[in-house]
Amino acid sequence: MADFPYSCALIIGAGPGISASLARRLSKIGLRVGLAARDAEKLKPLAQETAAGVFAVDAPSRSRWRSYSSIWKPRSPNPMS
Repeated sequence: MADFPYSCALIIGAGPGISASLARRLSKIGLRVGLAARDAEKLKPLAQETAAGVFAVDAPSRSRWRSYSSIWKPRSPNPMS
């Protein structure tokens, strides 16, 4: 983990697919992992496997996300620069 600059990660909208794979990988390299989803009960097996914390959250509706759209715009035309 010497080259990885973070010690923890919070995965919002965690589920059985890509986010579960990410949680397993991050846990394996030594990060503390938090899993957040509407139904925290469904996350318990993954949380036990990865020693992750579990949080029950309800993400805002799509219309609320639109109101925050200016926050998510890249600072430059090329987000990788």
